[in-house]
This record gives sequence, C-alpha cells and structure tokens, in this order.
Amino acid sequence: MLRSPLVRLAIVVAFVALPLAAVAANRLAIAQPRTGLTFERALPPMDGKQLNVKVVDVRYAPGQSSNPHKHGCAVMVYVVSGAVRMGVRGGPDSVYRKGEVFFERPTDIHQVGANASMTDSAHFTATFVCDHTGPLTVPVPPTP
Repeated sequence: MLRSPLVRLAIVVAFVALPLAAVAANRLAIAQPRTGLTFERALPPMDGKQLNVKVVDVRYAPGQSSNPHKHGCAVMVYVVSGAVRMGVRGGPDSVYRKGEVFFERPTDIHQVGANASMTDSAHFTATFVCDHTGPLTVPVPPTP
C-alpha cells in the first residue's frame, strides 16, 4: 500500500512536522506581545546620583478632588479607569480618560486635580522620577 518513499515522507510531514510548526508559531505569537509607544517626554536635567522611581496608585471617589500642590519631581500619570480633570498653574484644565497619559514637570504647580465624574470613580497611577529624597507631594496655597 505505502510502497513509495515519497508517500511515506508526505505522511510524516503531515502528522509530525506540521503540528510541530504550528506549536512553534503559537509560541512565537505568545512571546511577541503587541506594543506601541504611548508616551515620550524628555526628562529635566538631574544629577543622576540619587535617581529613583516611585509609582503611586491614586483613586478618586465620584466628585472628589485634591488641593493645590507640587511634586518637585518629573511625574507621568496614566489613567487606569474613569476620567480625571487636571491643570497646572498657567495652563488650561484638561480631561484625561482611561488609557491616556499626561506629564508634570518638577516646576509645575498642580492647581486642579479632580475626578471628572460625579457618579463614577477614577483611578490612575503616578510615576515619579526623582533625583532627591523627600516628600513626593508638597501643598501650595491656591491662586487667589
């Protein structure tokens, strides 16, 4: 029946090599996640001797807001869920939604920080890149 070596080779390829190739392709697909640049910003000059990164989880209840403050470090904020209204002194307020990112310079005064919704909570992470120790947030008086 299977006298031809070519027929035997075709059967081996069909039953052994092709499934192995499919497994290898599947592993490659798993090992290669889909990526894309979300945000890029040059950092301010830093001394480089005490560089550290801290990530802070922040959750606002519906309608909740924070008092004016500054950070003294470069801060990148990623909105995990909901929407937040943010504004630094001298600039317009902006609303950032799930998946969006914004940046604050060490010299910025965070005048407005609030949940943009009166009914839904908001959640974001703040990543601080600092070249010194000390508090991450310092209160400032509101603008008259």
